[in-house]
Amino acid sequence: MPTLRGVTTASTGSSAALLTYTVSNPSWTGSTTPAGDIVLLWVVLRGTVALSTPAGFTAVPAAVISSSQFQLFWRVTDGTEGSTFTITWASGANTSSAMCRSYSGADTVLVMDPAVPSSSGVTGLAATGITTVRNGDTLVWLAATKTASAGQAPATISPPSGFTGSTPSAPTSAATIPNVQAYGADAPQGAAGATGTETGSDSNTTVDSTQGSVVVALASAPQTSPGLLAQAGGRTWQRRFRRVQRQSPAPATPAPEGWGQPL
Repeated sequence: MPTLRGVTTASTGSSAALLTYTVSNPSWTGSTTPAGDIVLLWVVLRGTVALSTPAGFTAVPAAVISSSQFQLFWRVTDGTEGSTFTITWASGANTSSAMCRSYSGADTVLVMDPAVPSSSGVTGLAATGITTVRNGDTLVWLAATKTASAGQAPATISPPSGFTGSTPSAPTSAATIPNVQAYGADAPQGAAGATGTETGSDSNTTVDSTQGSVVVALASAPQTSPGLLAQAGGRTWQRRFRRVQRQSPAPATPAPEGWGQPL
């Protein structure tokens, strides 16, 4: 089952003029990044200007809700990643918040089960359910909000029942434009099947008037069946036994009774 390695958050803070900021790589050990991790970078941007895809990431198409962008980026680490990832957009006075989550033990080929979502978010904190096909997945619920008015502090997001939100969001705190926050949580699914709608909550929906969320499943790394291992071991033993048989000299034929005895 995919296991959470780390979570980091970042935002533009009190600024309304930045066009770029960085978020720490949650897989970074202090000197390197392990290969084979799945990194999910979830970003909300107040404004309609498009986010640039960070180097090495694949972008899921953004959802634009009430003049805000909700977008998921993902990558499989190869060990060359540095200690930070950079989030950028082209222009505009905007606020932005990001949450970055990394997981070990996931399938680096299938990545998501059943597939990468077609959009990065839907209106509200009720994420559309998915139907998984592989046992042992880890579900990841990602949400973000934008405040109704300039200078408001974002309220508190809580995850769906059964999900664990390991790190608080990193809300912005600009005084002249609305503020945003990105949030994430995960849960083990166990048996494959339909998840149903995954619904989180917000402590003040009047303040956080714009909301978006999505749920994805990270596929568990494929396991070799013990039965197949036993069969493979049996075939190996049989091949070795036949080879020993071919290499062993034929047994000597015993002499007839009385042969070689004195007359």
